[in-house]
Amino acid sequence: MTTSEGTVQLPEKAVVWMRLALVAVLAWWGFAIMRDPMETIVHAIDTGIHETGHIIFGPFGETMMFLGGSLFQVMFPCFFVAYFLRRGDRFAASAVMWWVAQNLWDVSVYIGDARALQLTLLDGQQGSDGHDWMNILDAWGQTNNDTRIARGVFLVGVLCYLVSIAGGIAFAQPVPRPEPIAE
Repeated sequence: MTTSEGTVQLPEKAVVWMRLALVAVLAWWGFAIMRDPMETIVHAIDTGIHETGHIIFGPFGETMMFLGGSLFQVMFPCFFVAYFLRRGDRFAASAVMWWVAQNLWDVSVYIGDARALQLTLLDGQQGSDGHDWMNILDAWGQTNNDTRIARGVFLVGVLCYLVSIAGGIAFAQPVPRPEPIAE
């Protein structure tokens, strides 16, 4: 079907089925990522966002510089969730909430490594002084709680994942947009 502007508009049923297919892929992929958050193409993208967070938050002191990587990594997809909610596109917001969940799982692995220092960081080292969460939790006197904090962050990610999948199913039906008023 072609609209008056010459754009192609899919039948509503096709849109619903395509959206539900996307939700199914995100549900399956999310379940797989939950088991190993650091071994995905999305992790590579998130790493760039994480490193940008260090630059953005660096001027606010050493603690904020260390925290800024993980903070920005989670905040970045939240900006898109807020954007789509503001536009009234709850399906898109639900789909992007999946990315928030994935980032929380990714960060939880990093937090949980604060004592073990087994992750290989960008400098190619394990146990280096550049481990954000070792520095953060050490400064806060919480190093012994690294795995407990990591589990909490992971569970918040699971909650976001469930909201994403449930929202994707609930909002798969397109919401009709009002026609612009002709002047």
